[in-house]
Formats: sequence, C-alpha cells, structure tokens
Amino acid sequence: MGFLGRLAELPKLVGAAAGRGGGGAWRRPGQPCATSPLPGWAAAARCLPPGGRAASSWALGEYEKVFRSSVAEPERLWGAAAEQIQWYKPWARALDWGRSGSASWFVGGELNICYNAVDRHVENGRGDQIAIIYDSPVTNTKEKITYKELLEQFNNFFVVG
Repeated sequence: MGFLGRLAELPKLVGAAAGRGGGGAWRRPGQPCATSPLPGWAAAARCLPPGGRAASSWALGEYEKVFRSSVAEPERLWGAAAEQIQWYKPWARALDWGRSGSASWFVGGELNICYNAVDRHVENGRGDQIAIIYDSPVTNTKEKITYKELLEQFNNFFVVG
C-alpha cells in the first residue's frame, strides 16, 4: 500500500480511536479539494511547529529573532504570516485572549487548509514540483508525489460512496 493508500486509512483509524467507528470520507464526488469541509476532529487538532536542526548559525539567529518577535508581538508576526495564505473570510483579530487565558487565533476568519496546502500550488504553475517525499527505512519504501498528483489522488480518494 502506497503513501496515499495509508493516508486514506487515517479517517477510519482516527474515527475508530475516537469511538466513532470507521468510515466517513471527507469529500463528495466531483468536489475539489478546496471545497471539502474538514471533519470536526481535524479542525480541532493542535498544530505543532516543525522540528529539526538549523542549517547554519545564520538560520539559528534568524530563528531566535522570529521567536522573540512571536513572544513580543504575536498578533503582528502571525497576522503578517497569515496574510501569505488564502482566506475565504478575513479575520477580525489575529489573536484574542479570553478571560481564562485561552487564546483564539484569527477570530472570524475562514480558510481551507487543503486549498492552501495543495490546490493553490497547482493553480500557480507549481503542480510538477514535489509535494511529498515519503521515505521509510522500515519498509524500504520511497515515493515522491507532485502537487498535481496529490490533487488528483485527493480527488479520487476522498469520495463518499
């Protein structure tokens, strides 16, 4: 089973793990990736920053600069970063602190992460660039998938039966 085959099993696995049973595709026939609603569990999932080593001391210094800015002026930094992606409905505030200390990001804004992660790259002429590199030393499997291939496979995979 290839990478996208394993990816297709994820909703069933997550649904079963959450006690909701398996199944339930994310898409409707003929529905492009950008218009697919995310299931509730995915919309509520926490986003964690990517890990990894800095390629150079310059990169580490740049990281520290951005980190300091994210602490000192989170609304400005993340607001500017969020303007680099497509929003269907703009947010009213980049960050809103609740009374209990909880944070709400991009209040009132609506976007589709699938569009931002896949569709727009194809639309902007980058469909032939590599979107995913899957390299498993456990199974000795290596796959490279372009944005165009990924969009086509999404359109084929996430169809309600």
